[in-house]
Amino acid sequence: MAIRRTLDLRDEQREELACHRDHDPRPWVRGRCAALRLYDYDQLGVLTPAYTDPGTRYRYYRTEQLREARLIRAMRQMDMPLTIIRRVLTASPAEAERLLDDYLRTMEARVAQARRAVPNLISALR
Repeated sequence: MAIRRTLDLRDEQREELACHRDHDPRPWVRGRCAALRLYDYDQLGVLTPAYTDPGTRYRYYRTEQLREARLIRAMRQMDMPLTIIRRVLTASPAEAERLLDDYLRTMEARVAQARRAVPNLISALR
């Protein structure tokens, strides 16, 4: 019988592992990745399955949850942390829009900061 081990990871650590899984060249790892992400989303309250089989732990989702899953994927492609995604999904439409605008401004500020830093880094490397 296989021993099931769990790790206590912070959200950032889980996201880093998910990023490594997403870019793994082995297709079976990437395929498993979707199931692992769904598990993480369930544990963090981002996307809860409609039903979980107690024997197999297989998670079942309703067709209506597909929209939410696509929204989550789109936000993750923007590198949005799961904590913010959870807030967006549970917010009113106006609040969700504000959260998305805030995140976009934060990302724009980070890009601007990187643009300012790159010339100095290039000069330092010469």
